[in-house]
Amino acid sequence: SQENNIYPCLLFENQAKEAADFYMDTFHNGKIVLEVAEFILFEIEGLRFKAINTSHPEHYSNPAVSFIVSFTNEEEIEKTVLSEKIIKEIQIKMGRKYDSN
Repeated sequence: SQENNIYPCLLFENQAKEAADFYMDTFHNGKIVLEVAEFILFEIEGLRFKAINTSHPEHYSNPAVSFIVSFTNEEEIEKTVLSEKIIKEIQIKMGRKYDSN
C-alpha cells in the first residue's frame, strides 16, 4: 500500500463512522486503519482519508469537496467499485445500460 503522508480530512456532523462505512461499502480494497471517538482513519486503494466528527456547522463538508475516480474500462470499474448502485450510475453516465449480471 502506498502510504500518503498528506491526505484529505473530511468533516461530518458526528457521522464520521457512517461516512467511512459508506466508502468501505462503495469501493473494494478499503479498510479502517484507526477508529476513535473523534475520527476514523481509513484507506481506499491504499490511499488514506480521515473522517472527523464535528459539532460545528461551519466546518461540515460541503459540495466543494469531491473525488474523481478514473477508469479506463468497465473491468476497472468492477474491480474498484463494490456498490452496484454506484456501478449503475457510472454506466448510465457512460451511456451504457446497467446489467446486474
